[in-house]
Amino acid sequence: MDRVLSIATLPNLVAEVVRDFIEQPNSSSPYALLSLGRQIATVRLTSQNGHETSHVLQQVALDATNTGRALALAGGIALVLKELKQSDYMKWQSICDRLAAQPGTFGYADREMLQVWAELIGTVSVPHVSALVDEAVASGNESGARVLEALARTSYADARLVATSMHALAVSVLNAAELRHSNVDEKSTSVVLCTAEALAQRFLIDDAYVGVAQSDLWSLWLLVADSLACVHSGTLGIGGRAGTPSFRSTCSFLVGFAMRPSPAAGLLDASVRQLFAVLQPCLRFLGASSGLAQRATVGNARECTVLFYLDLLEHVVSRLQPHLVKSVVIPLAARYAEALNNMPEWYESAHALILAILESATTANREMCSVTMELVPWYTQVLLDQFPSDGISADLLQIALTAAIQSLANGHSSRLATALAWDCTKRLLKRVDDFQGTNAVHNARRRELLAVVAEQLASLPPELLPALMQEIDLRVDADSDWALKKHIVDTVQQVVLDKADLSRKPALSAWAWQLRARVNRFIESKL
Repeated sequence: MDRVLSIATLPNLVAEVVRDFIEQPNSSSPYALLSLGRQIATVRLTSQNGHETSHVLQQVALDATNTGRALALAGGIALVLKELKQSDYMKWQSICDRLAAQPGTFGYADREMLQVWAELIGTVSVPHVSALVDEAVASGNESGARVLEALARTSYADARLVATSMHALAVSVLNAAELRHSNVDEKSTSVVLCTAEALAQRFLIDDAYVGVAQSDLWSLWLLVADSLACVHSGTLGIGGRAGTPSFRSTCSFLVGFAMRPSPAAGLLDASVRQLFAVLQPCLRFLGASSGLAQRATVGNARECTVLFYLDLLEHVVSRLQPHLVKSVVIPLAARYAEALNNMPEWYESAHALILAILESATTANREMCSVTMELVPWYTQVLLDQFPSDGISADLLQIALTAAIQSLANGHSSRLATALAWDCTKRLLKRVDDFQGTNAVHNARRRELLAVVAEQLASLPPELLPALMQEIDLRVDADSDWALKKHIVDTVQQVVLDKADLSRKPALSAWAWQLRARVNRFIESKL
């Protein structure tokens, strides 16, 4: 064909060769005909007698008995003419639409035709979008994924069909994985990830959703999010804990959409309620079973779905209504935060979610402050019970306990909040006193815990500082290990200099230097 195009000057000769290619299925694939159409448009339709050749080829396409192959060739021509902004483009687009509308054109199940449609969407009107979507999803291959991506970037109506079918595919592969007790299929995972990214890029960024109702956008958001959740075990298998690039990109769009400055009131909360009640009722089920002697269990694939939502909720929980956080989010996080159970990723994500809840308690969010007042005593005990052997390191204990006490100091001014902050501190001090004696391991744990106590000098409400300074004095003076004394004084001075706010620095600085002087005298006496 290349040779014919290079030497033929008569439009009729080109037309006869093209007719043979169209009518003989074994001569070339549909995608090859698309490429041929591109070549003809580039070589012949832009030449001196291009209009005559174009007219003859239009008649060949309309007269063809194999309309699917004719559509592939005509589509290739239309694509090039569109790119070159040729006057014949509208005629070829009209011919493509007529061919696509004829019975027998839809070879959707054919992989080559799916490749053709992936190129033509946006140029040619698709007469039966739902049929094309179904075949693209059923194909489970790259061609089908490209069709879904292309449709996702068109109108909202088409994108909604794509999103619904994508979600159905994701749910089906999750259910199949649960029956097989394995991770979800990687090919299906790739299809879902590519489609979800295209949908998010088209509708979930700032300049894309103009003209679409907010409720429709949130419905799309929910379908995309739950589709990612359903195939998360496959994502972990392909890209590890961080996920694939398309997974990370889509998640960033989901979070960005939810965290917009002025989201429609209540729509995020409604989406989360639907998630817990309808799409993934296992989330409420697992949260309700938290703390029971015989805890409910689910399969690995479903647990990966839960892991996805723990991570997602961490980033959007500050936008949720406090009563929703209290009733559904905290119970789910508590299930995985209470014990490591050989599930380090879930354990880590659950604690990260709880910390995000604590950070959201500010004077600007009084209702969330009430939630954290109930959360902090339980969480403090969980942290202390799990230190140091059940997953809580000294660093994590310091970060988490400081955040818990800080949430009480930041968001509350009541006596109850102050009493709770001191109660948490006393529990920490009791844990310090549990590690007594000359045992080297106990001394190391005592040193770590006293460093955590010192951190609270920058976190506790100011009225509690004298009591805390007295407690630190008692333990430093009573300890006979000069190295431990020096370590604690160094930590205290670092906290006072680097972390304490200006209002508490004068009193803390004077006290810290007095403590330093006593420790120095003790060390000198031992030399």
